[in-house]
Amino acid sequence: MYSKSSRSCGLHHYQCLGCAIHVGITLLEMLLAVTLTMTLMTVLTRAYLIMHKQVSQLHDLEAKQLAAQRVNTILHEEIHMAGHIGCAKLTNNFSVQPLPAHLINEDNFLVANENGLYVRYQHFPGVVLQDNMLILSRMVTDTNVKYHAGQLLIISDCTRAEIFEVATVVVSVKVQMIIAKRSLHYLFKRHAEIGEYVSHHYFINTSHHRDGSISHVFSRQDVYGNIMELVKDINHLNLKKGQGGVNYSFTTVAIEPHRQWHGYVLNEAWLKS
Repeated sequence: MYSKSSRSCGLHHYQCLGCAIHVGITLLEMLLAVTLTMTLMTVLTRAYLIMHKQVSQLHDLEAKQLAAQRVNTILHEEIHMAGHIGCAKLTNNFSVQPLPAHLINEDNFLVANENGLYVRYQHFPGVVLQDNMLILSRMVTDTNVKYHAGQLLIISDCTRAEIFEVATVVVSVKVQMIIAKRSLHYLFKRHAEIGEYVSHHYFINTSHHRDGSISHVFSRQDVYGNIMELVKDINHLNLKKGQGGVNYSFTTVAIEPHRQWHGYVLNEAWLKS
């Protein structure tokens, strides 16, 4: 026979054992929950990183496509305008009086080779002579475009043209007087056209940086020697003069594989023939 105290201790023993079992199951559930939570967080983090990388690649590809479209636009506009000299067709029979180191003729108005693209033309729109020239260095024009000292301009009619440098410009309400730095060779008549002399060299400017990286930028050098970086991440610009225009191709530095662009642009000066 067990005494009352013995039965009481036995009951207490079983109760304590039950508590231990209950506590053990709770800790196991907590460890399992923590493990599942960590696994889920890892999966979600990896999914986020993958999605973020894909979005970044998409944005990068879109930026490269916009850059390529911009290069396309520049090449189309410049090649199309090359050789423009007002109403005249630029041939060896058409007289363009040059300045020292500044010349435009049938042979050099559009050059495409391994060094890049060279285009020369009279910019349009420009201004028009309002009266016949009476002095070889003075031209009275409208004010649709205002010029300044130091600019290189071309004055042309349907029979001849001349490149000159501006010494000064006197502007009034309706007209401006353009004074050339040197006297011209001809007295041009009313309605002769005047526009900026454009001489552009397009090329890929490659730069080596201190961190070892290399950048390729589609760049332009103007007639005054100024270089402007136009579009980044463009390389391998290939140009070749074809029948009536220029074939070109270039690649964008993008996500693998590199995207290559091809094009063909007709030239307005050649189309006049």
